[in-house]
Amino acid sequence: MSTKLFLPFGDRIADLWKFPVLHAYSLWPAANMSDRYETYSGQAAESRRRFLDEAGFSNYKKVRMIPQHGTDIALVDSSDEGREIQCDGLITFDCKVALTTCVADCYPAIISTQSRDFLMLLHIGVQGAAEGMVRRALQL
Repeated sequence: MSTKLFLPFGDRIADLWKFPVLHAYSLWPAANMSDRYETYSGQAAESRRRFLDEAGFSNYKKVRMIPQHGTDIALVDSSDEGREIQCDGLITFDCKVALTTCVADCYPAIISTQSRDFLMLLHIGVQGAAEGMVRRALQL
């Protein structure tokens, strides 16, 4: 799999680097995906759906992390499809699940193995970094 970067107006850039799981990033001008800043009800959700479909995730069960600036990590699977979970990390062993989040000035981290045994998505902010979020996640 490879990384795709989606820029404003839907222009796609070539592969940035190889990683064992499908993943994608979007920049703010591409579309507003934050519920906090939507201009009309449902606009952010529609932007997220459109972005994920264009990035190749239309056949995946989506689970969305709502960052809390802490260190809680939730284990999810296909039965969690459509859920929005308040935490700072999601982990799945289910290859049909897409882990999603929106971040601003914090750091999103994707962790997996070459054999794709699991997938973890972390939201690492100042507080999470200070409390050892990455170390805690890797010890799971």
